[in-house]
Amino acid sequence: MGLHAVDDDFLSNTTYAIAPRAAGYASDRAVWDAVRDNPGYAVVDALVLDASNGHSANIPGVKRSDASFQPFQVDAETAGFFQGNKGINPTPWRLTIIGFMPQSNWTGLYMSTQTAQQGGIFTVQQPLRPTGYYFSLRPGVDVNKARLDLGRLLAPEQIEPVIVADQLAQQVGGFLSLLKLMTGFLALGLIVGIAGLGVISTRAVVERWQQIGMLRALGYRRSLVQRSFLMESSFIAIIGLLIGAGVGIWQSYTFFVTNQAFGAVVFHIPAVEIALILVGAYLATLLTTYLPSRAAAQVAPAEALRYE
Repeated sequence: MGLHAVDDDFLSNTTYAIAPRAAGYASDRAVWDAVRDNPGYAVVDALVLDASNGHSANIPGVKRSDASFQPFQVDAETAGFFQGNKGINPTPWRLTIIGFMPQSNWTGLYMSTQTAQQGGIFTVQQPLRPTGYYFSLRPGVDVNKARLDLGRLLAPEQIEPVIVADQLAQQVGGFLSLLKLMTGFLALGLIVGIAGLGVISTRAVVERWQQIGMLRALGYRRSLVQRSFLMESSFIAIIGLLIGAGVGIWQSYTFFVTNQAFGAVVFHIPAVEIALILVGAYLATLLTTYLPSRAAAQVAPAEALRYE
């Protein structure tokens, strides 16, 4: 597992999410501040919580879905190549893990430079040589243009800058594609459900042919018969839409917030978009059931009661 020593500026400004967090830390910011201010504290990439290639997770007792966990200690070793001397024997030292990073740029342990010095990764004789830099941009600066300009300045050093947001987008690109595919299937299911309600209304008219004729013979107006069929379809559609919206919101909350798989997520319900979808689906339902209800209103009493 890689060991990454990051300076205080990184720890003070990073916005990388932490999930799950150790008990006693109310926010991601509190975890990063603790790593900065307490030598021996570290966070680790959440990949160690996943089982792969038939092997169990490297950290037993902690799962991605946990809201919190008790801080625990791990033994790390300082290999000789960290100090540029292959002959130095590995030196063990103990780290306290207080958080896991669901999405990170580099896999491994993240610690402060004070913690790295404590573990002997670098000394006064062998100072720490940075292997990566993070740059923040002022508001309004074009990210791609800044990357190209910085790349020209760093070309003599054979360093190529990359955009962290693009790298993270590549990591979650497959997941977003899966969400879009699921959204398409759900939209198709909504369309099929609306069409199915129209089919049910058509069958209801055929099966209740004599009942409709009896109602018309008793004096029911055509508009009343048509309105009764529309109200029946509307009741079914409204109940289905409300149940579907409620289950969808609940599942979204469970998926994005409860299991903490995406870090500190601010759950927001797009009320306007949901309302537009519900209204549109309801209007489409009225459109598909209008023709069957209109056909029911046109039933002649004598024709309907001719046969039993």
